[in-house]
Amino acid sequence: MPRRLPNKILLTAAAVFLAGLVVHGVARIGHGDSPMRTGLISDSLAYDRLAREIVENGVESAGVYHQSPLFPLMLAELRRSDRSPGVPDSLLDVQAVLTSLAIALLVPLGFLGFGSQRAGLLAGLVGLLHGPFAYHSLKMLPISLALATQAAALLFLILATGEGKSRHRAFAGLLAGVLAGLAALARAEFLLFILAGAAYLGFRNRSLGTPATFLLGAGLLILPATLHNYNQGDIVLIASAGGENLFIGNQRGADGGHTQLSPAAPDLFSQRIEARAMAETAAGKELRPSEISSYWTG
Repeated sequence: MPRRLPNKILLTAAAVFLAGLVVHGVARIGHGDSPMRTGLISDSLAYDRLAREIVENGVESAGVYHQSPLFPLMLAELRRSDRSPGVPDSLLDVQAVLTSLAIALLVPLGFLGFGSQRAGLLAGLVGLLHGPFAYHSLKMLPISLALATQAAALLFLILATGEGKSRHRAFAGLLAGVLAGLAALARAEFLLFILAGAAYLGFRNRSLGTPATFLLGAGLLILPATLHNYNQGDIVLIASAGGENLFIGNQRGADGGHTQLSPAAPDLFSQRIEARAMAETAAGKELRPSEISSYWTG
């Protein structure tokens, strides 16, 4: 690799990872009798219903992906062996590992960003003490999956820069692209990072080779989602919710939080129905998912 991580950084990251598992284990025990474990509401309930639908009727039943598909597809795989109500234990196990990994990756990221082992250790400790990380890992939400894939993509993006043989940079760029594509499947807004990452690699390496392999890796991961959407009758790169999400976050009076499109849309899948109804009423005709997204973008 163009940049090598010292063994002490890797050992520190491993220690932070293990500490993360302990923190999540303690949080899980402390919330063992929480009604959130068995009584799913809002987005968690919607994700669970979609995952069960995929298990019963296949991925085609999801139609054109409205939300980033990686989390519901992962949840569907877990639901094949665990149909119990509430949050499955297997998901809590996976999310504890993913969030602990994301926190551990802050150690090498801090080291590479600031050139200091102390900076990496401090970043990891801040992650361990950040309560929302552990809290969201106990819920049926894609937060843990997004954190882990984004942190891994950023790490390999940095490793793909600097001195070293061009083939080494290209290989690191390819891995960074694969991870960035995976992160985009977890959170579609990460597509913006992919464009910025390619520009960053071109600027740092003064060549087109590494950005090209980076984009190739990302494209290979994203392509199956695009083909799925095309087979469902529309051209959508990953998910069709981009337009309405852009509107929600930037509409007049937006406060940085989630402002419902209407009182009838309390969760993300109700939002899908309401967004379609409002867009088609305005257009006076039936719209494809991409056209609904374009309406809200406009």
